[in-house]
Amino acid sequence: MYVCPPLPLDRFQALSSLNTIKMSCMDHVFSPVEGGDHAEFQVPVEVIEMDECRVSGKELTQVLSYFPKLSKLSISCCEKIAWIGVVALGTTTTTTSLSRCSSCNGEKGEQTVKHREGQDVIEEEETTISAEGLLLLPPQIQEMRIGRYFESLSCVLLSDDKEATAGGLQGLHSLRSLHILRCPKLLSSYSSSSSTTCFPFPNSLQSLRFVGVQDIKTLLPLTNLNSLTELEIGECEDLIGVGLWHLLAQGHLTKLSVKETPKFFLGSDPPQELPSHPLQELRTDDVAGFLDPPICALLSSSIIKLVISSDKDIERFTKEQEEALWLLTSLRELEFWECKRLQCLPSGLHKLPNLKKLLVNGCGAILSPPKEGLPSSVEVWGISRGGALRPRRRGYFHSLQK
Repeated sequence: MYVCPPLPLDRFQALSSLNTIKMSCMDHVFSPVEGGDHAEFQVPVEVIEMDECRVSGKELTQVLSYFPKLSKLSISCCEKIAWIGVVALGTTTTTTSLSRCSSCNGEKGEQTVKHREGQDVIEEEETTISAEGLLLLPPQIQEMRIGRYFESLSCVLLSDDKEATAGGLQGLHSLRSLHILRCPKLLSSYSSSSSTTCFPFPNSLQSLRFVGVQDIKTLLPLTNLNSLTELEIGECEDLIGVGLWHLLAQGHLTKLSVKETPKFFLGSDPPQELPSHPLQELRTDDVAGFLDPPICALLSSSIIKLVISSDKDIERFTKEQEEALWLLTSLRELEFWECKRLQCLPSGLHKLPNLKKLLVNGCGAILSPPKEGLPSSVEVWGISRGGALRPRRRGYFHSLQK
C-alpha cells in the first residue's frame, strides 16, 4: 500500500490467505468500522513492513493488536514514533503498566498514566513520554527490523512487575532476530550503565545486528544473550569491547562482525584464559585492533574464517601483526576486500597449516599471487582488481607458473 487512504479493517479480515502487508507513506492504516468492535477483528497476517509512514505509536500499537499471528515486523522512518516497548503479557494495549528502569544510573523511577484534558500522558520526574509517540509491540514477534534514521527513538523500559531486569524489549520472549539501523538514541537508557542486571533484549535472541547506535558504550547490556549465535556491529564510534569475552564464554556465538567501530578491540581487555568457545567467523575493518597477539591467542583454536575488508589505513602488515595472524592455526579461509592502500599480503601464510581458501579483491597493488607461491594447503584462491571475483582451484595457479 503506497500513499493510499486508510482501509476498513473488515476488508482485511476477509482476506483469509493474506500473509504480508507492506505500507509506505501513509498517514493512517485502518479506518474505523461502523457498528463493529475492533476487538473482534483478527487478521492472519504474519509479516508487516512499514516505511515513511506518519502513523502515531498509539495508533500502530492498536493496529498490531489485530494480528495475533504477526511474527516479522519492519519499521523505518516513521517519525511520529518516539518510544518503543512491549505489551505486558495478560494485559491490553491500554492497561499495560510501565516502569522506567533508572537503576542503570543507580536510581529507580516510575511512570504512571494520567489523563490530561482527555489525552493520555506518561510522566516521570525527568522524562515525559506522550502516549501518541509510544509504540507497544505484541510479545509474539520473532524477527524485527528497526531502521533508517529514527534520530530520537528510545527504548522505554516496560514491566508489569516493575523489575529492572524485565524492561526494554525483553517482553519479546520469542524474538530470534533483531536488526537496528541508525537509531542513535535507542539504547540511551543503558549508555552509562556498568550494571549486568539491566538488559534491553530477551535472551531468546540468536542474531543481533546494530549499526549507528551511538549511545551504547560497552557490550555489558548484551551479556544476558546466552543464545546469541551472530553479532554484527557497525558505526558505533565510542563502543569498546568490554563484555565480548563474557559473550564468547557462554559458548554459542559463532559469527562476529565489527566495522567502523575503532575502539572495539582496543578496549576489549582480553583475559589470559578463555573457556572453549565456538566463534568460527570474524569480519573486521580494523587490522591494527584485531591482529593483537593476546586476542589471536585466545581465538587460535576456533576461528576458521577471517575477512578483512575496507581497512582504510593498512599498507603493510607489521611483524607483530603477522605473528598474531600465525597464531590462528585453525584458519581455513582468509579474505581481503577493498583494502585500497594494501601493497602486499602478510608473509608467512605457510604457517597457517589448515588454510584452504585465499581471496583478494580490490586491494591496491595486489594483482597476482605472491612470488613465493601459495601455501601448499591452499586449494581455492582468487585475486581481482575489483568487481566480480572468480575463485579458482589450485591447479590453475600451477598452470600460470608454467
